[in-house]
Amino acid sequence: PKSLKLVYFHLPGRAESIRLALSIGEIPFEDVRLKKGQWAPLKPTTPFGQLPVLFVDGQMLAQSRAILRYVGHIAGLYPVDPWLAAKVDEVLDAAEDIKALLVSILRLKDADQALARERLIASDLPQAM
Repeated sequence: PKSLKLVYFHLPGRAESIRLALSIGEIPFEDVRLKKGQWAPLKPTTPFGQLPVLFVDGQMLAQSRAILRYVGHIAGLYPVDPWLAAKVDEVLDAAEDIKALLVSILRLKDADQALARERLIASDLPQAM
């Protein structure tokens, strides 16, 4: 591609692995980090109403894992062999499952959060790994 522009919030979050893959692959890109108040007007213009998005020669690509896979391909980091690519996908999907477990606990308060953490450590995380 001639130009890449990654748009996300001013934090690591779902875009950090994409930024890292682009950097490791030495792929030049514009890293747009939205500040407070910039997201609301942009949201209706994005697929699925969420970030990150990657503009590839002006065309918008959404969904962080789709973007990461695309970037992995163009950076030479993603396997060409279908089996090896599936194994990479397996790890990416497992990491997403673990992240969902962790995020679900953040919304809880006090005693509920403490109980959820205990369950996470004793059962959920070992099972997910």
